[in-house]
Amino acid sequence: MSRTGTVEEPSKRTELIKLFKSLDLLISVHYSTNYLSKKIYFESIRPQLIQVNSRKIEIRDILELIKIWDESYTIFFTSNKNTCKDDYIIDIFLNNQIENEELNNEKRLNLFKDLIKREKAFIVKLDEFIKSHDINNIDTTSYKFIEYVEKIPITLVNNQIKIKSSKNLSKLMIKKDKDNFKFKEKIVSKITKPSPLKSLPSTASSSMTLLERIKQRELNNKANKLDPIVRANLKRNNYLMDKMVSIYNILFEISPKLNGTINHPIKKLSTLIRDSLKMPLNESDIMDILRMICNKDDNNNNIPIKLIKIGEVEIIKIGVLNRVQDLKELEKIKSLKQRNL
Repeated sequence: MSRTGTVEEPSKRTELIKLFKSLDLLISVHYSTNYLSKKIYFESIRPQLIQVNSRKIEIRDILELIKIWDESYTIFFTSNKNTCKDDYIIDIFLNNQIENEELNNEKRLNLFKDLIKREKAFIVKLDEFIKSHDINNIDTTSYKFIEYVEKIPITLVNNQIKIKSSKNLSKLMIKKDKDNFKFKEKIVSKITKPSPLKSLPSTASSSMTLLERIKQRELNNKANKLDPIVRANLKRNNYLMDKMVSIYNILFEISPKLNGTINHPIKKLSTLIRDSLKMPLNESDIMDILRMICNKDDNNNNIPIKLIKIGEVEIIKIGVLNRVQDLKELEKIKSLKQRNL
C-alpha cells in the first residue's frame, strides 16, 4: 500500500509470474484428471485464468510467457469442435513434440511434480529478459503458431494405401470402439454361461447384497425418525461419503508414485479439486470430504493421506497411494461413519 493509502497496482513482473504459475497449475490438473484424454483449449481455461489473476487474459499474455521462456509452452492454432470457433490448444513445451509420444505423455503426467522447478526456471529467464527488454512492452508479433492437424489413420486395402477422412475421424473411432466391444462380448458369450441376473437392471440397489440392503433400510428408517435438522445433517454426510472415491481419484493422480510425500494447504487443494471435478461441489464440502479421508486417530485407516495443523493452517500430506487397498479403506470409513450416525 502506498503512502497515500491507495492499493498499488502489481508490477508487470509479479503479474507474469502469477500468470505462469496459474497456467502451469491448470494444465497439470487437466492432465492429471483427464489422463490426456482431452486437449487444453485456451477458451476453456480462460475464465479460470481471469479469476485467479484478477485481470483480463488474452492469448497475447500467454505469448509473452513464451517470449520470455521459449521452452515453456507450445501453442497450436485450431478450431474448437465444441464451440465451432477458432481457438488455441496450449501444451507444455516438448523437445520431441511428434517423435516420441509416449515420452511426451509421461512428461505431461509428471508436470505436477515439476511445478516448483518450472516456476524457478521461469523466474530466472524473466530476470534475464528484464535486463535487456522492456517487460511492459513485449513484442509477440513474431510468434509463429503451429496449426493443429488431427492424425489421420492409414490402412492398407488390397496392397493400396487408404487414408480415412479426418472429417469423420471421430465417428469412425467411435464405431471402431463399439465394434471391438461387440466382438469381445460375443467371444465371452460363447465361453461363459449366461448369468441369471443378466436381465436385471444395472442399478446400485441390484448390486447390493441382501445384508447391505437390510442395513440401508435400517438407516433409512432411522433417518425418518429423526428431527429435520439431524435428518438434514445425516443426508449431507451420506452425500459427502458418496463423493469420497471421486475426491480420492484426484488425490491419487497427484500423489507421488515412487516415494516421499507432497504437502498442500487444504484450502488450496480443495480449490484445485473443485476446478477438476465434473460435478458441482463447493470448497467447503470438498474440505469436509478430505477430512473424512485423512488418516486420523478417530477413523484409524491406513490410507497414507494425513491432516496436520500448523497454527491455523490445515495441511494435507499425501504419500504413495495404493488404489486397490485404499478403496477398501474408504469403504471401512464409510461403514464406520454410518454406524456412528
